[in-house]
Amino acid sequence: MRLLFPGLLACLVCVMPDPSRADPPVAGYTPPPLAAYRFFTDQVMGGVSTGAARVEAAGEATHLRLTGMVST
Repeated sequence: MRLLFPGLLACLVCVMPDPSRADPPVAGYTPPPLAAYRFFTDQVMGGVSTGAARVEAAGEATHLRLTGMVST
């Protein structure tokens, strides 16, 4: 039992991702303006979820707020 915990801990440390090896951002990619995004639901497949998307500002940041009711 005393060897089990150190062994499990060593396994976890070995499989943890190394943040210094993160993928670099895609060169030359510029995301589209927020106003270009559209909201759609599962209604295209017969579902009953509803929702909306709208561009909002919070201080100096602009973001896309998604709201709605999801059917499960």
